[in-house]
Amino acid sequence: MRMQQHPLGRALLRRLAPVLDAVAGSLTLGLLRAIRLTDRRRTADLWGWVLRKIGPWVREHRLARWR
Repeated sequence: MRMQQHPLGRALLRRLAPVLDAVAGSLTLGLLRAIRLTDRRRTADLWGWVLRKIGPWVREHRLARWR
């Protein structure tokens, strides 16, 4: 027996899609403008530290260490 799909959910998502796109675009532009204002070296140091902390939790890191 096939599950019934929800047409109301799709209709709502279809109506909200332009609003969500506009919000995502505005956030992206704001982020890009904020990045331009930051010091490149400090930003690189920060993201290097963050990725060194996250890296061991990622599956690909363990695979690379194994080989």
